[in-house]
Amino acid sequence: MDIEAGMAQISAAADRPVSISSANPNQYLAVPRGSTAERSGVRSYVAKLKGVHDRVSGAIHQWVLARHYELRFGAAVESAFAIVRSQVDGDISRVVPGAVKALSAAFENAASDNPEQWANAAAACRRLIKAVADALRPPGPPVGKREMTDEKYINRLADWILSRPTVGETQRDVIVSDLEFLGRRLAAFTDAGNKGVHAEVTKFEASRYITGTYLLLGDVLSLHAEGPVGDSEEAATPEEGENAGTS
Repeated sequence: MDIEAGMAQISAAADRPVSISSANPNQYLAVPRGSTAERSGVRSYVAKLKGVHDRVSGAIHQWVLARHYELRFGAAVESAFAIVRSQVDGDISRVVPGAVKALSAAFENAASDNPEQWANAAAACRRLIKAVADALRPPGPPVGKREMTDEKYINRLADWILSRPTVGETQRDVIVSDLEFLGRRLAAFTDAGNKGVHAEVTKFEASRYITGTYLLLGDVLSLHAEGPVGDSEEAATPEEGENAGTS
């Protein structure tokens, strides 16, 4: 029985009107039993059905609303990242030939359902950042107390950022901070592997690595397009030893 059928049954179970036709003033009439019990039972059942209906309708509404916002804002985030990815893919080949293919492979690894590919994505991100550092600021003598050796690629890339003539203090601090943070995370993963420790990378972490790498490279490449390199600024160099790749 559904709700509409229950309401129809309640109407059909209505008591018939009582008609008194006798003229005897002492006549006693018994009240007909009627269908009160039937109507009460049906009303209770219908109320229960309506409660279930309201709960199901509410759950469906919440699911549809959540799905609407997921699709709406999820598409906006994907569109924003697509803009960054398109810009980086278009610019990085001028600095590191073949980097677009490596980035695409890292992106596919991060989206894979294979845990081994997630670790490969993290390793690829580290190699890409180092390749950019090698191209923009090759290894050389120390700058102040900071080593500029081959393995100290974070130091070298930070020094290159600080040498840009048009970079403002705030922009410099933000980019170097992002570089050091991402460098520390990637270095921790690499150091664990070098020590023979099985470094596990989750799919979420792999996605963060590739997203962070794209955002960082976007900032670095925007500086590369601005003009010639200035002198290294030892006084403005970040504190020593803050990340792997630093002294």
